[in-house]
Amino acid sequence: MSGWPMGAELTHANLFLNAWICSRLQEYRPEDNCFSALPFFHTFGQTGMMHTPLMSGSTMHLFYKFDPAAALECFTRERITIAGFVPTMCHYLVHARSNEHYDLSSLRAPIVGGAKMPLELAERFRKRFNRPLMEGYGLTETSPVVSYNIDDPERRAGSVGQPIPYCYVQIVDDQGNPRKAGEPGEVLVRGHNVMKGYWNRPRETAETIREGWLATGDLGYLDQEGYLWLVGVKKPLIIRAGLNIYPPEVERVLMEHPNVQEAGVTGMADPARGEEPAAFVVGEGVDEKSLREFCAGRMGSYKIPKRFFLVESLPKDARGRLDRSRLADLLRERLNP
Repeated sequence: MSGWPMGAELTHANLFLNAWICSRLQEYRPEDNCFSALPFFHTFGQTGMMHTPLMSGSTMHLFYKFDPAAALECFTRERITIAGFVPTMCHYLVHARSNEHYDLSSLRAPIVGGAKMPLELAERFRKRFNRPLMEGYGLTETSPVVSYNIDDPERRAGSVGQPIPYCYVQIVDDQGNPRKAGEPGEVLVRGHNVMKGYWNRPRETAETIREGWLATGDLGYLDQEGYLWLVGVKKPLIIRAGLNIYPPEVERVLMEHPNVQEAGVTGMADPARGEEPAAFVVGEGVDEKSLREFCAGRMGSYKIPKRFFLVESLPKDARGRLDRSRLADLLRERLNP
């Protein structure tokens, strides 16, 4: 949440209870066939698609690398009942072999998480496979599951559901005052799933967990029935294929380049991955190729900006700080001249 990688300390109780409650909610059974191409270093894959099936004695069908055609064949051949996706996977499934029919009638729980699910894509998935996606919400800091739209995925498409048992959600304004139903604010979480803290980061832990409530940095609201709807984030964040990219982290790396004076990074819409990072750079004697090569040895490949724009200056606010709203506007101007 700080914009710099931190280790979230999850206890055995955090992980056990989150997996056990999810297994009861979804009614995992030994006869279930579960599909996953999610990485197990990601908490969605680890808790939702490894711990939970193992706890329930279910069969797991694991793919090292996601391939939409192979996945569809697996669903039909193995009669998959539960599957975990990020939105990017749903995009490729919807567009894979569109002239062929695949029987997904056995799939009772197509679960999607890791990033906000576009409504249009969710509707395309439902129309092609006759199955509504069940969207969930969580964070590494919450083991990860906070809420899950298991009861009403069609009528409340776009909601991430109600909080799971023994997990509580509160919406507050900037002063920490509770918001009424339908009023947006920051999402706070309290319960069995909240982490112990950040590894060797007492200050960041104290800033994030206050009186037992974990400040997620996400913006949303609860409706009258207690369903959670997400509307944005407080801090700059890019979610690429379910993986978090913090613009300040990428900017710091770019600023280490000896010929770069300033750098600003923002999210660029991508139909398959949701978002891709785009960088605006003020510098001399640099080009896209040299910047890309510089980044390659200093950050994960998924964090490297897809586009670099060389500019004379970056937009600033009245206090001289990078104006991220205007930076996003500048990106739209560059992409749609």
